[in-house]
Amino acid sequence: MAEELLEEENFAAMFEASEKAQESTNRIVEGEIVELQIEDERALVGVGEKLEGILPLDEIRGEDGELTHAVGDSITVMVTGYYNERPKISHRKVLEQAKTVGLNYDYENIKLTNTFDAHRVAKWANTLGLEAKLTDRFMSAYFQEGLNLADSNVLVKLGLEVGLDEKGLKDVVGSNQFADLVREQIQEGRQVGVQGVPFFVLNNKYGVSGAQAEEYFSQVLDQLWKESQQFESIPGSDSGQACTEEGC
Repeated sequence: MAEELLEEENFAAMFEASEKAQESTNRIVEGEIVELQIEDERALVGVGEKLEGILPLDEIRGEDGELTHAVGDSITVMVTGYYNERPKISHRKVLEQAKTVGLNYDYENIKLTNTFDAHRVAKWANTLGLEAKLTDRFMSAYFQEGLNLADSNVLVKLGLEVGLDEKGLKDVVGSNQFADLVREQIQEGRQVGVQGVPFFVLNNKYGVSGAQAEEYFSQVLDQLWKESQQFESIPGSDSGQACTEEGC
């Protein structure tokens, strides 16, 4: 038991140290281009908390050499680290990482909009066992097809594609159903420190921020499994009235 407790304490300490090192890196955020410095071949991108990251202009040039973004445009970037307290960011790494799992993101045509209604529809789909399927369809529509997830007609169309009822879809989209649940989950996310995506909450105990290696997740899941198998006997109890392999 002492060895198991020590192992758990060591893991917790390792996990906390790792999270502190990773909490602000490898996360994907929606930034805004605040300045284009053409002579220096870089753009300044606001990524929240009054921080500006430097993005090489070659990451936002099209095949024709022209810039694909202008000042004031939103852009999805990955915070890869910090240098002199300035975020190191990359737009290209977001696309490259997506491709490693078979995703071809088309950021040039993404419709940046409020997805609150899409989240409401997803919560309704959850009651029918279709939330995961619908969320996958929403993600594909948003990142790969450039569809507007704030458009009620788009939400209905995508819902129908995964097998949801048309009348039910229109009722939910045209109402405020599941709004409280979505707000509640947003608040829960803020309380556990969610600042960007991806962010994973495991067993309501460990929060993993950023894109981590498979080995890291394997280590965390192994530890959670070990913890789930542990139990403690109540002090003062004995096996006097317990049944064993020898009988009762």
